[in-house]
Amino acid sequence: MSTELTSTERKAPEYIAGFDEAAFAGLDVRNEPAILKTAREEAFSLYKALPSPHARIEEWRRTDPARFPFAKLVGVKSLEFSSSFRPGPWDDQFDAVVAIGDGAFSIRDVTGVLKAKTVLVLPLGQAAAERPDLVANHLKNHARGEAAGKFETLNDSFWNVGIFIHIPEGVELARGILVRYELAAPESVCVPRLLVVAGARSKAAVVEHLTSPDAPVIQTVMSKELYVASSANVRVITLQEWGANTYHIANDWARVEREGKVDWVTLNFGSRISKMSFGSDVAGEGASAELDGLYFATGEQHFDQRTLQVHSSPRTTSNLLYKGAVKDKARSVYQGLIIARPGANGVDAYQKNNNLVLSDGARADSLPGLQIDTDDLKCSHGSTIGNLDAEELFYLRSRGLDENEARRILIKGFCEDIAGRIPYEFVREAVSKQVDSRIG
Repeated sequence: MSTELTSTERKAPEYIAGFDEAAFAGLDVRNEPAILKTAREEAFSLYKALPSPHARIEEWRRTDPARFPFAKLVGVKSLEFSSSFRPGPWDDQFDAVVAIGDGAFSIRDVTGVLKAKTVLVLPLGQAAAERPDLVANHLKNHARGEAAGKFETLNDSFWNVGIFIHIPEGVELARGILVRYELAAPESVCVPRLLVVAGARSKAAVVEHLTSPDAPVIQTVMSKELYVASSANVRVITLQEWGANTYHIANDWARVEREGKVDWVTLNFGSRISKMSFGSDVAGEGASAELDGLYFATGEQHFDQRTLQVHSSPRTTSNLLYKGAVKDKARSVYQGLIIARPGANGVDAYQKNNNLVLSDGARADSLPGLQIDTDDLKCSHGSTIGNLDAEELFYLRSRGLDENEARRILIKGFCEDIAGRIPYEFVREAVSKQVDSRIG
C-alpha cells in the first residue's frame, strides 16, 4: 500500500499553524495564577507533540478538518472581564447569568446567590487566585474519559475566556445558571473553557445559549468539563443557534461520582460546520448519565457528532437518545461508543440514534458501537435512517390534511421526544421555532 500523503494530509498541519508560541501574544496571561500558567504550559507541550488530525483518520474521515477557516482568522485574543452587563430576554429566569461577547464577558447575580456565596460563578483566573483548593485539582484531573486530542489541548493551551462554576455541597439552585454567547466580530476565534464543579448532594442546572449573526466568519473551539460529586444531580442544556458562517468545534465531558447523576441535552441547529465530541464517564458505583440530543441540518450545513458513554465502575447506568433530521444538501454524522472498562460489572447502557432524511440530496451517517472489556452487563445500541413513514403520511392525509401539513406534524412529533424533556418553556419555544423554520 502506498504511504504517499494526499493533498489534504499535506495541508493538515497548516490549517491551525497560527496556534504556536506567537499566538500567546494575544492572550493576557501575565497576571494569571501560577497554577493556570503551569496548566497552559503542560497543555502546550502536549499540543505541540500531537499530530494534526486529517481526513484519513477514522474520526475525521467524514469531516475534513482542513475545512475549518483557521488560516483566515485574526488570532486569539483575551476577553476582558467587564462590570457592565447587557441584559438578555431569558436572564430573569435564572439565578445567575454569564454573558460572553466580542472582547469582553460579564457576570450578573440575578437572585443574590453570588452575593450570599451560595454558589461561585467567577472568571477562571480569579477563581484560581482566590480558591486554588477548588480549581487546581480539576485542572489536573480532566473529566475526559479518553486521552486529549489536538483540539482539546488547543483549548487547554489557548483558552481566551474561562468561567468557573462551583455548587457547594448540599446546595440546590432553584433556577440554575445561564451562560450565553453572543459573538459577532468577523474573522474572530472564541476559545472558551467552562469548568463546573458540583459538590456532594448538590443540585443545579446550567443552560448554554450560543448565537451569532449569519454574515461574519467566526470559529469556536469550546471545552466544557463537569465534575459531579457523590449523590449530586446536574442538568445541562446547550442550545446551539450559531449563524450561517460560524464554524464550531466542541469537546464536552462529565465525570460522575458515586450515586451522582448528569442529565444532558444538546440541541444543534446553527453553524456552517460543527464537529462535536460529547461524553460522560460514570466513574463511581451507582452513577448514571442521561444523554439526549436533537439536530436539524438544512442547506449545506454539516454536523458531525461523536458521543462516548464510559463506564469505569460497576453498577453504573447510561441512556442515550440522539435524533436528527437533514434536508436539502445537508449532512449529519453520528458516531457513538459505549465503553465498559475492566471490572465494570453490572453496567446497564443503551444508545439509540434516529435520523430523518427529508431530501434526495441530504445524507445521514450513523455509526453506533460497543467496546466491552468486562462481563455480567447489559449494553445495546441501535440506529435508524430513513424518510417519513408512508403509512403514517397516508393516515394523516386520509383525515383531511394536505401533504405539507401531514409532513410537518410527523417531523414535529419526531423532534418532540427530545424537546419535551426540556424543563424550560422558553427553550422549548426556541426549539419549536427552529424546527418550524427548517421544515419550511
